[in-house]
Amino acid sequence: MKPVVDWEAKDYINELPAEMGKLGLYKHKIRRYSHGITIECAGERKIDAVPCVKERLHTGVWEVCNRDTNLFEKSNMLDHTDWLIERNGICGKNNFRKLPQ
Repeated sequence: MKPVVDWEAKDYINELPAEMGKLGLYKHKIRRYSHGITIECAGERKIDAVPCVKERLHTGVWEVCNRDTNLFEKSNMLDHTDWLIERNGICGKNNFRKLPQ
C-alpha cells in the first residue's frame, strides 16, 4: 500500500480491522496481531492480511509494520514469493505449502 502521511507503523495495523469491519461480514471475525490481522472464515479457514508499505522513505523499499514495537521492518516479499514458487516446484502439487492437520 502507499504510505499515509503522519502514520506510524502501529497505525497501519490498528486501522486495518476498522476498515475490514466496515464490510460487516468480517466485523466479528477479525483478530489483530503484531504484523497484521487474521480473518476467521467458515470452519477452520483463515485469511491473513499483512500491510506492506511501498516506498515510504526510499524507492524500491517495501516494509511491513510491527504494531508491538511500532517499527517498520524491511520486507523482501517478491524474492520470498519467487523462492516459495521454486521450492513448491521441487515438491510438486503445492505440497511445500501444505501443513499436516
